[in-house]
Amino acid sequence: MAFYQGARHILAPQPIVSPAISLGVLVVSALFEGWSFAVGFREYKRVIRGRDIPLWSFIKASKIQVFMGHSWRISPRSLGSR
Repeated sequence: MAFYQGARHILAPQPIVSPAISLGVLVVSALFEGWSFAVGFREYKRVIRGRDIPLWSFIKASKIQVFMGHSWRISPRSLGSR
């Protein structure tokens, strides 16, 4: 049903009634995403505690652990630290 509704709206779009609502939703979602990133970045800083671990390596290691069902704790070994 959802696929049908989506296809119908793409093939026969309705005129935009209020762009302010759409922009408001976009702004609110950007604020939530920024807040989520700030919380994650604070956690990254807390976990690495001064070690030289790039943010991208930390993210990849945490995603692998979550995907594989391991604990949320990220060890230096999982980050490839020396």
